[in-house]
Amino acid sequence: MTTTGIYRSSKHKPKLNVEMPTGHGEGDPILPVYSFRNSFTWTLHEASRNSPLIFALPFLLGIALASFGRKEAICLIVIGLLIIILADWPPLHKNYVLSQNKELFSTIVLAVDPGVEATKWREAASKMNTALYEQGFWKTLNFFFNEKECRDGFREHVLKLLPSSEASKRYQQAISKLFMSFLEDVPSEFDILPRYRFYEYFSNKCFMFGVLMLAISSAIGIPDEAKRTMYSIYAYGTVKYLYGAIQGKQFSFLDVVPRVKFLATIMHFAPGSDISKCDEIAGHMNYYLSSKKDWDIPRGCFNEGKDCLNFYKTAFEPLINRNKRGGYLELEDIVLETNKLCGKNTTKIIE
Repeated sequence: MTTTGIYRSSKHKPKLNVEMPTGHGEGDPILPVYSFRNSFTWTLHEASRNSPLIFALPFLLGIALASFGRKEAICLIVIGLLIIILADWPPLHKNYVLSQNKELFSTIVLAVDPGVEATKWREAASKMNTALYEQGFWKTLNFFFNEKECRDGFREHVLKLLPSSEASKRYQQAISKLFMSFLEDVPSEFDILPRYRFYEYFSNKCFMFGVLMLAISSAIGIPDEAKRTMYSIYAYGTVKYLYGAIQGKQFSFLDVVPRVKFLATIMHFAPGSDISKCDEIAGHMNYYLSSKKDWDIPRGCFNEGKDCLNFYKTAFEPLINRNKRGGYLELEDIVLETNKLCGKNTTKIIE
């Protein structure tokens, strides 16, 4: 049974009481991730149901081009787009809906008590989708696309804004329990780091050499030698930066469980400023991630120990900086401990 074709009547008024939804019936929870081809088609579907004005843009463009000049048409489109985004753009609308239903969200998560189990977060997402639909806050049963979006929403709107709620406390206890279980497992298995695999190291070097040659050859037509040199350097630097940024994105796919594992591994090795220990952390994390067949994470996530340091600096240090708090707030207490073991490479920042 799919849920994408079921909608509420426009005469239905939102209920003011907070009720636990009954869900979709027996069996596994039905989420949009199983009903739609991908997140893009899901986004288009939700926009058409919850923000139909977005699809008026093509008509607005046609009318503007037929009635006015090109510059005027562009100005009208920009103004119209800004109005639509500010008024009814789905992501902003969803944040507003969650901000108005923090207590409901907290109640549902507390009842399910998912901890770090993906299957239970799917159940919580399904129940939340049903509750928002039944109470008229959303026009479809597809508010959360998958369990990860549900967990991210809980982190942002309940854990961050209602830290003393019972749901937040239960979730923090589950994180602490997971961390302690990882501490009991002594790292003993490692993958060879990609930097030590000749073919990967050679392929990366060949790629960057090819980019350099392409940048130089594309600048041959520029008559001025100084401009030609500057163009080559600029083109090479831009591609190198983008290449590094794309490679760095692989860390953003690490969810809370592998992040807790990463922090526990740091506690085991206590790297301080020893880069060789960081290499050991990278090797063990690569082995751990590759052993999880159900995770969509490429092999060799960490190329070398320096990647671990960069990941720690960008993903975990901000958690203990009061002016830059965000991300995985549930890991703050753990980071306070791991930060003591990272020496000069990761200075504790509390302002």
